[in-house]
Amino acid sequence: MSVSFVGCPRDCYDTCRLRVVVEDGRLKSVAGADDVTQGVTCPRVAKDVERVYSSLRVLHPAVNTGLGFRRIDWDSALERSELCTPSGEDR
Repeated sequence: MSVSFVGCPRDCYDTCRLRVVVEDGRLKSVAGADDVTQGVTCPRVAKDVERVYSSLRVLHPAVNTGLGFRRIDWDSALERSELCTPSGEDR
């Protein structure tokens, strides 16, 4: 079992410190780890373990064919996303 302390990656105003437990290469738990949170997390963090291993999680890029989705490779997905970004815009 491995325990790590990380900053929450979500872009909210709290910037919580989290205690992350990994066992056998799998995420086991995520909890608040500072005096402010006292072990409590927001609803988004509370569902992290469930979200990571959900069968609904998108793992590969796909394109909508009009009849459903077809899996595409990462290079094609990035090329398509570049076509949708206005040119000359700073990122």
